Amino acid sequence: MKTVKTSYKLHLTTFIVTIVIYLSAGTFNCYFIEYTTKMKMGVNKTSNGKQWIARGVGFVKIEEYTKKRKMISSSLLKAFSK
Repeated sequence: MKTVKTSYKLHLTTFIVTIVIYLSAGTFNCYFIEYTTKMKMGVNKTSNGKQWIARGVGFVKIEEYTKKRKMISSSLLKAFSK
C-alpha cells in the first residue's frame, strides 16, 4: 500500500475588525478575514478566500478564489431571524 504525504497551511493575510455588509438577509456588522491556504496531497493546491462573519449570526458571506484570483465559489446568507 502506498502512503500519500499530506500537508495543509493557512496564512491569514488581512484582518479588518469591523465592516458593514448589506445583503438581502439584512445589514450586518462583520469581521472580515482574507486568507490563503496551501495543501499538498499528491498535487499542490493553493486557494485564497474571503469571509465575512457577524457576531451572533456566523458566516454571512464566503468567497473562494484560485491562486490566479478566479472565483471558485461564493456563498451568501439569504435569510436570518432570531
